[in-house]
Amino acid sequence: MYSCDAHTLGQIGLDQAQELFENARSYTDKLLDQGDIVLPFFADDRYINVQNSAPISIFPFPESARVKLITGATYLWTFVNVSAVLRYFEQRGWTIVATPEECLRHAEEQNPRVEPIIAKLRKGRRTVQLSYHLIARIGYEFWKPRTLIDMCEVPLDLATEQRAWRFTNLIGEAEIWD
Repeated sequence: MYSCDAHTLGQIGLDQAQELFENARSYTDKLLDQGDIVLPFFADDRYINVQNSAPISIFPFPESARVKLITGATYLWTFVNVSAVLRYFEQRGWTIVATPEECLRHAEEQNPRVEPIIAKLRKGRRTVQLSYHLIARIGYEFWKPRTLIDMCEVPLDLATEQRAWRFTNLIGEAEIWD
């Protein structure tokens, strides 16, 4: 994640800021060089489809940090290593049915208004489509990949019960929104 705070930049100077950004960029470049897929998420992009992201105002940051993020005084760029997320899914027993490259080729043939799919995964008899917006929640809301796996595995737990699965509520989510 890259973070740029206009007030701090003035204090540390451009040379030191440039060095910090260069170090972060070289780390991301190494991931790309080893063949990993890394997606950028820019803080302001979250407002394009606001229904897909939690508002910054509820984040457990100090109020001053939230105000800086909302007003643009602090800017965040996050980069999600999709390849690492998929490797984590595999470690947890999931199989990749369709890779990001395959999903991209398929998306190019489809209607651009359809939500982009990053990968298709299977565990047991359950197949899930890992959408761009779910990956974006890692970048925008700082989810851990484990949270994403928990969401995908809830239907596996419910499969033994005689009820349909519709939505997953994360622990503590009700308190945030109510």
